[in-house]
Amino acid sequence: MKRSGLSGEIALLVRNLVIVFSHAFFTSCSIIQRQH
Repeated sequence: MKRSGLSGEIALLVRNLVIVFSHAFFTSCSIIQRQH
Protein backbone atom coordinates (compact mmCIF):
# COMPACT_ATOMS: atom_id res chain seq x y z
CA MET A 1 0.00 0.00 0.00
CA LYS A 2 2.77 2.43 0.96
CA ARG A 3 4.66 1.73 -2.23
CA SER A 4 1.71 2.29 -4.59
CA GLY A 5 0.78 5.47 -2.73
CA LEU A 6 4.33 6.78 -3.07
CA SER A 7 4.45 6.01 -6.80
CA GLY A 8 1.10 7.76 -7.20
CA GLU A 9 2.46 10.86 -5.43
CA ILE A 10 5.57 10.80 -7.64
CA ALA A 11 3.40 10.50 -10.77
CA LEU A 12 1.35 13.52 -9.64
CA LEU A 13 4.54 15.49 -8.93
CA VAL A 14 6.00 14.64 -12.34
CA ARG A 15 2.75 15.58 -14.09
CA ASN A 16 2.57 18.91 -12.25
CA LEU A 17 6.22 19.62 -13.12
CA VAL A 18 5.57 18.86 -16.79
CA ILE A 19 2.55 21.19 -16.81
CA VAL A 20 4.51 23.99 -15.10
CA PHE A 21 7.54 23.62 -17.39
CA SER A 22 5.46 23.46 -20.57
CA HIS A 23 3.49 26.53 -19.45
CA ALA A 24 6.70 28.46 -18.71
CA PHE A 25 8.18 27.31 -22.03
CA PHE A 26 5.20 28.53 -24.06
CA THR A 27 5.10 31.79 -22.08
CA SER A 28 8.79 32.48 -22.73
CA CYS A 29 8.32 31.57 -26.41
CA SER A 30 5.45 34.05 -26.79
CA ILE A 31 7.49 36.75 -25.01
CA ILE A 32 10.47 36.13 -27.33
CA GLN A 33 8.21 36.30 -30.39
CA ARG A 34 6.76 39.60 -29.15
CA GLN A 35 10.21 41.16 -28.73
CA HIS A 36 11.25 40.36 -32.32
